[in-house]
Amino acid sequence: MSLLTTLDNLVFSNLNLAKSGRVVKLICDKQPFNLKTNTMYLPFGVNKFKKQWSNFDEYSIDCYVDSSTTDNEKYNELNDNIFNLVKENTQLFNIPDVSTLSNSPFYRDNKSYPKLLKLQLPRDTNGNFTTQFFDDTGKIIIVDETNIEEILAKKVTIKTLITCSKVWVYQNKVGSIWNVLQIKLTPKTTQEENDVSEDSSDISHTSSKSNKSNGSLYNQKLLIEDD
Repeated sequence: MSLLTTLDNLVFSNLNLAKSGRVVKLICDKQPFNLKTNTMYLPFGVNKFKKQWSNFDEYSIDCYVDSSTTDNEKYNELNDNIFNLVKENTQLFNIPDVSTLSNSPFYRDNKSYPKLLKLQLPRDTNGNFTTQFFDDTGKIIIVDETNIEEILAKKVTIKTLITCSKVWVYQNKVGSIWNVLQIKLTPKTTQEENDVSEDSSDISHTSSKSNKSNGSLYNQKLLIEDD
């Protein structure tokens, strides 16, 4: 059973690292936890890339966090906490000298664009996305490679449920991988519609696949609550 929390309710002093098999994970109050995010914006849509050791393309999203909230400060604090926890738990990574470590945060600068939150869309061994997708009414959307770039198009706004799948150390860099468990599409506010001009890459939140059910993949309820 995983703890369900939000950034506002996350107590950073309760965070710690624990080994699960060969993987080091971030835990809270001695248990795994899932984090509910507030509404975020996709400036670039979905990212697609190929890894040599995988039979399937991997997908991720870079999310813009509203700078008018305290979320960006919280994500910075979360990054710093993960980095400090690694330095305090060197035995988990066989690190001989913490002074050589540098931080590779998952909430990071993106050239000339403001900081973006990098999230992964995991897939199972058959290539199915394990992330659960919901439209803005809470109805399930069946997503695969044929429509994911349409569903998560440029300028879409979303809420997510995320979990830290791994904390890593490689070539003296410290980072973490965050997987998306659930995505809920959200309607743009009036201000967002004024700020972001609509174009052909924007999607309707209903499609020929949007409300079909698939019990084997989408059998959990929506855990992302509205504000």
